[in-house]
Amino acid sequence: MPDISMCPGSKSDGLVHTVCSRRETCYRFTAEPNPWRQSYFTSAPLYFVVEQQDVTPVDAVVNLHVDFSHKEVCEHYWPTSN
Repeated sequence: MPDISMCPGSKSDGLVHTVCSRRETCYRFTAEPNPWRQSYFTSAPLYFVVEQQDVTPVDAVVNLHVDFSHKEVCEHYWPTSN
């Protein structure tokens, strides 16, 4: 039984519901909780980093389209040993 804050594996912000893509390999989600006393995060501690692709200002104005990539980040991710 873990003595850690466990994670529910998802996060809801108003109308957006996000499921953590790494929850099945995270000990905070897969560990068996203590039936008597267990702490949890209120929601998955996820945030997203938006990285802009290399685009010159002229390309952004001419094409009116800039590609962004989103990276899911969790600073509390604890990989399972399997």
